[in-house]
Amino acid sequence: MDLLFNEFIGDIAVSKKDRAVNGRRELFWALVNSLLVAFESSNPTNHPLFQNCIELTDSGYTKLFSCYDKGKERLKQIYRQEVLRIDPINTKGRRAKEVVITKTKDIKNAERTSKKCPPQSEAGSSTAITTTTTTTTTTTTTTTAKPKKPRHVTTEEEKSILKPYFKSPKPSNEEIEKVLDSLLELSPNYWTKKKVKAAWGYAQKKK
Repeated sequence: MDLLFNEFIGDIAVSKKDRAVNGRRELFWALVNSLLVAFESSNPTNHPLFQNCIELTDSGYTKLFSCYDKGKERLKQIYRQEVLRIDPINTKGRRAKEVVITKTKDIKNAERTSKKCPPQSEAGSSTAITTTTTTTTTTTTTTTAKPKKPRHVTTEEEKSILKPYFKSPKPSNEEIEKVLDSLLELSPNYWTKKKVKAAWGYAQKKK
């Protein structure tokens, strides 16, 4: 069971604490449910669990179906050699695998590669869509772009209103409101309370 956990959750240490055990139990049952869905479907090879498995071919199926019988024969040979000592010991080929093992990391690497290098048809259509979208966005931006407002130049009348205000070391809200009312009579679309305060701050820095 530990080997199964190691393979599918990548937990080499296999912690025995309750929290880790509960987490592995959830992942394990998720794997079991995925296998049930895959094997009960009409075409299991299309299930995401078996995507990018290179052995899902006629040759791979033949190796898979015959590996059990070959494994039994190998165990019988080991039994005759190591236990009964009837045959001479021959360790050659004992660790041979009849099938190619597909690990989780191999599937993940294949998925990353497929995402980075999509088929040419998909890549071409994706590029076309991106180009079209970019063109549309550019056209919309150009059409709806607002003209820049002309820069406001402080007139002499405005300067005369601001001059006594700048001399105040710490103007009150009443003084600011009074100056703002006077400036709005001259430039109603420009002056705000924030701009009046900013003008005072700028004047203090120049002193």
